[in-house]
Formats: sequence, structure tokens, C-alpha cells
Amino acid sequence: CAYTRVMNYKAALNCFKKAWRLNQNQDSLKSCLWTAQILQDEENFYEIVSNSTLDESEIAAILEEYDHVEADALGERNISEAPIVLAEDSVLLSKMIVDCLHKAGYKNVTKFDNGQEAWDYLSAIKNDADFSSKVRCIITDIEMPKMDGHRLTKLVKDDPVLKKTPLIIFSSLINEEMYLKGKSLGADEQLSKPEIGHLVDVIDHLLSITK
Repeated sequence: CAYTRVMNYKAALNCFKKAWRLNQNQDSLKSCLWTAQILQDEENFYEIVSNSTLDESEIAAILEEYDHVEADALGERNISEAPIVLAEDSVLLSKMIVDCLHKAGYKNVTKFDNGQEAWDYLSAIKNDADFSSKVRCIITDIEMPKMDGHRLTKLVKDDPVLKKTPLIIFSSLINEEMYLKGKSLGADEQLSKPEIGHLVDVIDHLLSITK
């Protein structure tokens, strides 16, 4: 039954984590990350990444392979030039998101390291005649330096021009309390990391209804 499968995966994750702590190699780390993904266990996923002694290139290689599986599940897709703005402070996670979006056909992604940089960019272009050719969708993390994702969401949704642009909060911090806060600020969708395949589906939908 489903409960038994989940319990088996949790037991496997515990075993993989013990092996990873002993060996600190790519195979044991990959097993941990992929099992955490099956369980949609974001807490373990990010704990493992942040505490790993592997260097950034090795972790990036694992995340890229993980990303390939997510993107491949989407099947054949057309190329889209719809411009997307991404606010994400994690170098590894932003690379994973951008790579997956590219593989899903979204080639025009502008990435910022925090909400303030994203807001400065949006403020500068919002009155341009070709605004829709510069941003059609915004994706933001919540916890970032200088300006967090909730503040960015409020600024966007309080602006008479920018509020029409779909905004997705994509964060590992989304619980019931955070979801209600994001909803009250006007976020169009809120997704929990690392559901990248679902993120692509949501972008597809929001762009289809805001043409």
C-alpha cells in the first residue's frame, strides 16, 4: 500500500544519509537527494545539500542530473520566448531552476540574486512600451537578502502596471501560515521546492490565461 511504500522510502533515506555521512561521495549523496525528491522531503533535501563536503561543481552535477529527470518527464515541448524574471539567492538552486526552465522551452530567463534587484529591474521597465517583451511572469523565493519575496510580491501586486503580471512564490518555506500570507499579498501561485516539474505546468497555465 502507499503507506508502506512511503515508510520504506523513509527507511531507505535514513540508510542513505548514514552512508553519505560516512563516505561523503557522489553516489551516496545522489541516493539521498533522489530519495528525498521521491518523498518530496524538502527539509532533508536542502539539509543534505547545505551540509555536504562535496565542492560546488560536484553538487551541481548531481542537481543537473536530477533536473534532467524532472525536465524529461515533461516530454517534447515547444520553444517559448516568454520572458521570465527569477529572484533566487541560492547559486545552486537558481542554476537548477534556470536549467530546467530552459529544457522546458523557456529560454528567456532573467535571474536576480534578491528581491531588491528584481524590483529595481521591474520598476525601471514597467512603463516601457515593450514591457510585455521583457517580463511575462515573475518567480520569487521567500527568504532572500535585501528584500524578501513577500515584500517583492506586495510591491508588484500594489503597482497598477505590474499587478497584471503573474507572480509565483517558489520556496521551501511554504507552510499553511506562509501560504496564507502569500495569498493575502496577491501571489498568483505558491509552490514548494523542489517541485520543478509542477512549476513548469503552473507557468504554462498562467501564461495561457494572461496572453
